[in-house]
Amino acid sequence: MFGSVSLIREWDRIGSGGRILAEHHADEGETITSLLTMARTKGRRGYDDRSG
Repeated sequence: MFGSVSLIREWDRIGSGGRILAEHHADEGETITSLLTMARTKGRRGYDDRSG
């Protein structure tokens, strides 16, 4: 809890309640690695980052 970093993921489908998953990591480096891995996986599945 203290001294660790959490990556909070939230998703849902139309007409349903959302889901939340919290991943706890020892440091920021692990969190960034996890985030980049997730983004790469989503990209391979056809998802597109339209935030920018």
